[in-house]
Amino acid sequence: MDLKTLIEDGEKVVNASPVHPHPEIVTKSLEHLETLKKKCSKDLHVVLMGEVKSGKSTLLNALAGEVVSPVGITETTAAIINVCYGKKKLAGIRYKNGSFKTGSIESILSELNANKGNSEYFKNCQEVCIWIPEESLREMSVVDTPGLNTLTEFNDKLATEYIQEADVVVWLANGRYPGKLSNMETAEKIHDMGKRMVAVISHVDDFDEKTVTVCIEHLKRNCDGLFEMIFPFAGEMARQAIEEQDSEKIEECGLNKIRDTILRKFSDNSAELQTESILDSLNAVIEKNQEYHLKVLREYEKNLSILKRTKEKLSQRSLEIEQKFQNDFQDWVNLKLLKDKTDQFKRKIDKVSFSLLDGADESLNRKLRPEWNRVFSQQSVNEELSQFISESEAKLFDRWSNALQQVKDAYDAKIAYDGLDIRVTNQLATRSPSSDFDLGPAKAGTILGGILSTGISIYASGLGPYASQITFAGALGSFALPAIGIGTLIGIAKSKKDFNNKKRELKSYIQSVRHDICRQALSENQTRFEEAVHDTCEKIQQGILREYMHHLFKMEDENLIQNMHDEIVVHQKNLQSFIAETPSYQDVTNEVRGEIEQIKKEIQAAAEEEIEKIREESFEHVSDEEIIRRYEAIKRDLEDRLIKTLTDKQVQEDARKVLEGEMHNIEIKFNEMRKKWANERAEKEQMQAKAHELYTDNQELKKLAAELKNQIGDLDLSQGILYTTHEMGDLIKNLYKDAEEYIYMSYPWYKENVISKDLESLETSIRNGVKIYVCYGIMPRKGSNRRFYQSDIDSTINTYTCIQHWKYSFNKIDKTAVKFKPVHSHCKIILCEKYAFLGSQNIMSYRPSKGDSDMRDEITMKYTNPRIIERLRNFILNQKECPDIDRIGKGELR
Repeated sequence: MDLKTLIEDGEKVVNASPVHPHPEIVTKSLEHLETLKKKCSKDLHVVLMGEVKSGKSTLLNALAGEVVSPVGITETTAAIINVCYGKKKLAGIRYKNGSFKTGSIESILSELNANKGNSEYFKNCQEVCIWIPEESLREMSVVDTPGLNTLTEFNDKLATEYIQEADVVVWLANGRYPGKLSNMETAEKIHDMGKRMVAVISHVDDFDEKTVTVCIEHLKRNCDGLFEMIFPFAGEMARQAIEEQDSEKIEECGLNKIRDTILRKFSDNSAELQTESILDSLNAVIEKNQEYHLKVLREYEKNLSILKRTKEKLSQRSLEIEQKFQNDFQDWVNLKLLKDKTDQFKRKIDKVSFSLLDGADESLNRKLRPEWNRVFSQQSVNEELSQFISESEAKLFDRWSNALQQVKDAYDAKIAYDGLDIRVTNQLATRSPSSDFDLGPAKAGTILGGILSTGISIYASGLGPYASQITFAGALGSFALPAIGIGTLIGIAKSKKDFNNKKRELKSYIQSVRHDICRQALSENQTRFEEAVHDTCEKIQQGILREYMHHLFKMEDENLIQNMHDEIVVHQKNLQSFIAETPSYQDVTNEVRGEIEQIKKEIQAAAEEEIEKIREESFEHVSDEEIIRRYEAIKRDLEDRLIKTLTDKQVQEDARKVLEGEMHNIEIKFNEMRKKWANERAEKEQMQAKAHELYTDNQELKKLAAELKNQIGDLDLSQGILYTTHEMGDLIKNLYKDAEEYIYMSYPWYKENVISKDLESLETSIRNGVKIYVCYGIMPRKGSNRRFYQSDIDSTINTYTCIQHWKYSFNKIDKTAVKFKPVHSHCKIILCEKYAFLGSQNIMSYRPSKGDSDMRDEITMKYTNPRIIERLRNFILNQKECPDIDRIGKGELR
């Protein structure tokens, strides 16, 4: 497949990200891919990187074969210098506005020096180009960048663009400052871009060979495979050698080795290297997008889980609130409807005196009837119903606020249990356009706090709209004063006793009327009221969920949220498929490459065949001249076959380079054979002396073996008892019971479903005075991108959470009785003062019963020998503490 087409396919995959607006990683990736497309047709591109005074300019001059960049010019001028092949010496300045100024190399460099410190001038400079007729630059260009600590925002961006286009990055580190050799943050970023890198340790002029070796080894330990090769470089000697054109000094300072290696390893294979570099960069871009979208997907699924739990909790609270309101209406009607008004009416009747009633039938009738009509009217009943609706609405909002507070407190408790120092404040949860997917329980509590402080009423209009439906529609005309007037009733009463009896009858009648009105009001409105509460609860619940969905997903429709999740899953799979299907270098180069590779194999086979013939003959009968003659014969034969096989001149040139490299290797082998015969006799003499030494050593080894056998016998390992996987559950419980002084354990992983079964037994042991010492953890593994595997991070987080659970429970009993220690260890040991268990089974994360379908075969040995128990106990105590385990468990280190 054509490289450019492959990159364009990569652009389509990256641009298809469903996350909108596109995050920075997507836009940056598209820019990088555009740069890679431009690079497809360019020669080998070498970029020099390093801090100030790291020797970049000196190395550039060596690669160019002359002084084209005075030492320190890039630092003092903050310029980027690009040196490439030209038929004659020439230099130029490319400005940011697109204009270009040319001149001699001396005049251009003089202009740069004249503008030292002029930030405005260099802010407009894109790059400085220098062309020289140096053969080694025919197929490559070299870029010198300013020191890392002098980069401005503008030329930092330019340097990054050159790095993105680079096939090889040469990293220079000043050997005079060993501490800086491990400052690899920028180098790691370049490596993560998929760039091939070599390192040069400069300024080693005054170092002896041992010091140089120490520097190289120090860099190897700290670079973690960033560099393919590391070279020492005597910078001051190199500068003098270039000025004096001293070939011996050039060889001694290390410049030839660096230059020849770059030209041989990279320039001679520029097509292959360039293709591999582009493919590596392409894969790095897609992998970064995959990592980002995988993180987004995980956060999305975590938020979906939070939404589901919140929805369930709100639904449960809504049902509880509705149940509380079921009896509210009936209780209010029976106990309060018209209660105050009828009681007041009764008191008014009680105040009517016996003397005043005599002969005043019509007058008193007129006085009591208005009160009757006022109390027992539709308006009176509906006013109280309306008041009840208002009070119920306030009560409904209050109950929802309390319910929401309970849900929020549950999230806050979850945060506290996880050991996170997060405080949720009651501030309005504002809607932000940012794409923040990293939420979780903390943000869930924050959203609830915002809803609580805003007021539940904004999510529903309350019971007000239902007030017109909850009314009394009964015919109150049937509840009139008795047909016989009050005055008539009283007039018949011939005594005060009869008078009071009549008043009691009247009050009883009032009570009966109120009862009938309440019964009718209840019959008409009980169901309406419950439906109004239910509808309002539904609206409140939906309003809160919409707010939740907006904050978690920037959407308010569950279908759209699920569609977005599905699109992210598909996009993640497309990125993964693209990476898996990206072809190798051999897949994208032309068909002739296969023919060249075949010739390369034939060269190797022919050389090996000829070398084997020579080996079969006596070295005494094969002269140096004969060896050289055979070497030249192989070379001529292969060159003739090359010309006949490949007709295209350019292909012949590419193949000839391959041939020269292979013939150089064959020549080395022939020279080695010439030296071998001279060394063979000396080696035989050395072997005789060595045989005597080996005999003596062998006698000593026999003595040591006997001593070792005795030591192994002392361990008395035969006393160990073997147990299988399913037997360990009961044995661990017995250990907790048998321990009287102490329990020591060390396991890499702990799981909640396993250790929760041990909690009660361990708490009992602590109460009985047993001391407990717990070691836990193992550092996650790193992948090829030098990041921790996510599965290992998840295991460490789970282990940390379990340990916090234990710590919280045990500290409530006796803080001094328990000690926890994070370590980097794969050991699986548990012991008390009476016996110890040691084996392959991680009892704290895997403890099946016999017959479980997922049971795997593992073994554990039980030892009762006191010396073995003490040695295992000391081993657990002496394990080195590893604080990074807790940092990963807290989410501080990834």
